[in-house]
Amino acid sequence: MNPQKQQSIKWLTDALLALMTEKSYEEISITEICSRADLSRRTFYRLYKSKEDILKEYAEALCFDYFELFEKQKNLSLTNVAKIFFSFWINYKGFLLTLHKEKLIHILLFKFNELLPKVYVKYKAHLLETKDKKSIEYVAFYNAGGFWNLLIKWLEDGCKKTPEDMAEVVNEVLNLKKG
Repeated sequence: MNPQKQQSIKWLTDALLALMTEKSYEEISITEICSRADLSRRTFYRLYKSKEDILKEYAEALCFDYFELFEKQKNLSLTNVAKIFFSFWINYKGFLLTLHKEKLIHILLFKFNELLPKVYVKYKAHLLETKDKKSIEYVAFYNAGGFWNLLIKWLEDGCKKTPEDMAEVVNEVLNLKKG
């Protein structure tokens, strides 16, 4: 990607995220985003169709960062995966809380769900009895739903539990499922 385009994307993203800490998402106009980013509306519309597109692109970048971190792990036990998951997302607590408050957290979940099956096939498929791609996707979505709902509950509770504590919660949930 050309550096100027990359810089414009960063400035527009930073502008929208900053504005979202000051006012509701619905109240933010394209003009305000451009003004804060010191870019023209023409530049905005060359890159995006809507302000939601900025959030989608940022969500995708975060998901790629998470999966990149995931891929570097040697220990892919459920406990460690849970610890990695919560350790990663706590770094974006403010953004997640804002998305949740604005009822936009689904944007991040949809991007996560879009990318997760590929990662799951690559790293977890060998642990499943089935090798059917569609079944593996169902398992991936099932697990993603559990993790995301725990993440939302954790956010609502103020992230008081550590990522290690949340990994234990995941273990407890799975033990309840077995019993």
